[in-house]
Amino acid sequence: MENENLKVIKFDSNIETDRAELKALYDNNKTELSYKGYSDKIVNFSIGFLEQNKEILIKNYPYGFTKRTNIKYWIETTKRGGRFCSQTLNPKTQKWNKPKKGTYSALKFLVIDETGAIKSISLDYNDSKDKLNLWLNLFKDYMTPQQKIEFSKITGYKKVMEKVEFKISETYYKHRETGEISTSINIFDLNKVDRCTKEGVLIDEKKEEQERKETDKLINRAICGESMKTHKEVF
Repeated sequence: MENENLKVIKFDSNIETDRAELKALYDNNKTELSYKGYSDKIVNFSIGFLEQNKEILIKNYPYGFTKRTNIKYWIETTKRGGRFCSQTLNPKTQKWNKPKKGTYSALKFLVIDETGAIKSISLDYNDSKDKLNLWLNLFKDYMTPQQKIEFSKITGYKKVMEKVEFKISETYYKHRETGEISTSINIFDLNKVDRCTKEGVLIDEKKEEQERKETDKLINRAICGESMKTHKEVF
């Protein structure tokens, strides 16, 4: 069942459209979005949400200084996440050029912005919990199986990391010859000092590294468990 708050713009991948037509589609079918970012800052924006998992073909796109051509846009979703892709048609050869592919985000959706341009919106691990809930409420029914997995991973990550405590402390160094303890050293003296506690007790770095690895394993195991739990409960 479609979300009543989300207007989905359906289109035919084989039919060419232009910027003016896209602008009209946005004006008549825009969806207003609002969520709390970090520090409770309210983020407001609007999109024209396109039918997903399809290419959209645009005509009259600038090519060089004088020519015009076709361009198509789509979202590529893999196990690494989603990325915004585009590909232009070479007007001389009538062959498609090599696709241009953006950077990965956990989730991406294809949309029209207020100018009629094709853009993408993203959800990532560093986004707020409120934005995460908004994405679930609006876009749950339009996620691919892989996108649902990525969403569950983000949710699992956030649930676990809320319980993880981070401690920042000063690093102390003990000079091997003088025994002097300090919190800052000259870069050229790195091979003359060892890390130590505030009281001057040398730190067993191999043991510390092993403990760090064990902690990372526990955290990753917990994230995996929460992700699987979320996937079963939500999807």
